[in-house]
Amino acid sequence: MTTANGILDNSALADILAGDDNAPFRRRTRGPGAAYGLMQKLRLGRPCIVVVNGDSTSTLAGGTATSNSSWLYRLFADHIAPLFPEVSFVMYSSFNTGTGAYDVTTTIQTGSGANTCSIYNASIGGSIPTFLYGGNYFFEAYKPSAISADLIIYNHGFNIQTGAGDRFSLATYMLGALDELHALHPEAGIIVVAQNPRSSDTASSTQLYRAQQLVAQWKNADLLHAYDVFWDAGRPAGWYYDATHPSADQGSPAIAEAAFDLCLNVGSQRNSVAPTIVRRSGENILSNGKFDTFSGGAATGWTATNCTLTEDTSDFETGSRALVMTCSSDAAAYIEQTITGNPLKALSGKFVTVAARFRIRTSSHNNAGIIGINRSGATEQRSARLAGTDGRGKYVWRCVGINLPKITDTGVGVVVRLYAAEAAGIGVSANGAAVAVDRVVMVPGYQPFDTV
Repeated sequence: MTTANGILDNSALADILAGDDNAPFRRRTRGPGAAYGLMQKLRLGRPCIVVVNGDSTSTLAGGTATSNSSWLYRLFADHIAPLFPEVSFVMYSSFNTGTGAYDVTTTIQTGSGANTCSIYNASIGGSIPTFLYGGNYFFEAYKPSAISADLIIYNHGFNIQTGAGDRFSLATYMLGALDELHALHPEAGIIVVAQNPRSSDTASSTQLYRAQQLVAQWKNADLLHAYDVFWDAGRPAGWYYDATHPSADQGSPAIAEAAFDLCLNVGSQRNSVAPTIVRRSGENILSNGKFDTFSGGAATGWTATNCTLTEDTSDFETGSRALVMTCSSDAAAYIEQTITGNPLKALSGKFVTVAARFRIRTSSHNNAGIIGINRSGATEQRSARLAGTDGRGKYVWRCVGINLPKITDTGVGVVVRLYAAEAAGIGVSANGAAVAVDRVVMVPGYQPFDTV
């Protein structure tokens, strides 16, 4: 049962969730929103789950990593939880990569009812999106409950590095990582955070903002405009703790307010989330993309440089094998395929995306498992580098894209490279390091595809 002020009797909130344009708290144009499913379940007093994949900007503020200083905590503690007094709100944070468990449990609100909203905040300072995708961390961090999440919050960008750093390369990488998380929770709404600008904005952060917009667009996700909130306010000095992180007393509350506004932007139905990479399939422009044709230490259609090739017939995902590249020196080691002739006609003047499914050993260095793509003789565009123990021990997606010019000479090819080592080892020697790749897919367009 509910009290007079209980969630089921909260007429103002019910009006919001029903889509009443005259309801209190209405700030933006009504429309289907990512948080609709979450807010409806909260209104009905049902258990619900929020999963967060983020960096330090969603786990600390004001230089403090305590759970009650981040904008994410403030979103629930200051805004959402008070609307639902019958629901308990618990946040799990400080994910331990040694034990594979959350070290900190914070009770935001103890409700009068039996059900709980669980927020799994797997935000880790200095990380990139696939940091916890290796080993057994992926499921422990992002699906510790058998129940599918109602909302995914994706807060990344500052720590991602790419060869050129353009918005399409950044976006294709972030999309591949988000897709893998979304595959765990296919019914969840998605909020992509357009992170706040640095105190002295740069071209790179502008490209990052554009990339985050693209990811939200491609996934039909909601975009949390933290960037606009800071920019429109003139990036006040008091909103920053340092050049990047929001302050606890001003910057963090400003983002939380914008996030709450977004959560209230709920219409009469859930938003339609775009399918994940594993649900999108298309014709592969590359030949032998699953390495089904392999003999005598060679994969048909691929040329190896500074590495030996073997097959792994026990640990693979598709086809009959995975291809293993083992570095034979400390020089750049890779396999490559060059596309020439008539197939190039389908690529002329188009954006092209390459997605590869890598398994990187824990002993490999930070520049293992990178995709490169370029027009022969032009600057190579490369996918994001690893960070520390990022994404090791299991298969993860790596994606990169490039905007090709009009092609008039089909004899000048497009080159795709899969790196076992980008250059001399960073951190450890490249010689002897091994990287497995299950499949690689190249398609026209901005979104990565899996094989048919």
